[in-house]
Amino acid sequence: MNNLRDLAANEPALIVGLVVALLGMASAYGLALTQEMIGATVAFVGALLAVVSALATRARVTPSSGGFTVHRRAKDDEFTEHGQRRS
Repeated sequence: MNNLRDLAANEPALIVGLVVALLGMASAYGLALTQEMIGATVAFVGALLAVVSALATRARVTPSSGGFTVHRRAKDDEFTEHGQRRS
């Protein structure tokens, strides 16, 4: 299951392309699919892969400590490391 999730997270366009090809082949073999049905299926698969990709990415990152970094010039010591102005 992890391999499939990794594939969906890393190569979502590959899976969408596979779904489009499978739908085209099924239609060619006589499955009655309209363009709207194919479009809706591709849109659903794309949205599903976006969610899987987001979940897989979220599982691999570490949240920050909540602060933010102020980028400043070396001589400009007007702000603390948390972005607060020094007194």
